[in-house]
Amino acid sequence: MHNVELYTKNNYYQKFIARRFYNFFGDFLKTEYESQEISLIDVGSGCGTILSEVTVGESGLKFAKVLGIDISDKMVKFSNETYGSELMSFRYMDAMASIPDDFSGVQFNMATSFNVFHFFNDLKKALKTINDLMVVNGTLGCVFFIWHRYLDAWDALIEKYPIMTNWRSHFTPLSLVDNPDEVLKKYLKETGFEIVEFIDVKNEVYNCVLPENMANTLDAVNPFFTMMSEEQQQQFSKDQISKIFELQGSDSLVEPFRNIYFIARKVHSCSTD
Repeated sequence: MHNVELYTKNNYYQKFIARRFYNFFGDFLKTEYESQEISLIDVGSGCGTILSEVTVGESGLKFAKVLGIDISDKMVKFSNETYGSELMSFRYMDAMASIPDDFSGVQFNMATSFNVFHFFNDLKKALKTINDLMVVNGTLGCVFFIWHRYLDAWDALIEKYPIMTNWRSHFTPLSLVDNPDEVLKKYLKETGFEIVEFIDVKNEVYNCVLPENMANTLDAVNPFFTMMSEEQQQQFSKDQISKIFELQGSDSLVEPFRNIYFIARKVHSCSTD
């Protein structure tokens, strides 16, 4: 997640999912903000490409201010240098930590988060933080995945790559429960949100076209990848794809995901204590 070069060159899937989100909810959001400009905070903005190209560039929404936050200083630096403008800026912030003092009184009428919620091992804390950054009646729009076969592959490769032993501590517990949709709805209600739209796509498919595309896409979001030596990285990429093919019983590059898309409205404030 901190490998800027690898991520910026291999975020095709992230763009695909963000565009799917606006295909689902774009009309609703245009109606919702028809008479007002949007003050947007994007949680987990990464290298800024999705925010700049898809949200601002393609959604058709009108923005007065756009702020992207990310836990990676490298991503924030790249985003500001590449996409920073009078309209759009980026800064470091951890959604699972306390809100910085200079954010006091700053509130947004829309929040988004694409392909990030699965990295929050304390999702409820992150939702509380987002709530505190928003005005009442503001909307939160998200998409994130619950399951992909590469998680099973990581489990199978732990013995060969001990560095991956604690990978689950970097992911939301929703990937481990039988009813993640119901747990998420419960978290949203408990953190001051009311669900407006909710779509659980249990078999989303994305064609990676080439094996190296699949490997690079997965490596770019692997929190342990940058901790490996270059030799280990190369071998892990090969082993990961081989294990995925083994587990699915074919060498298909059409990846199945389980993704949740939703729009929720902040109905009341929620303390982050």
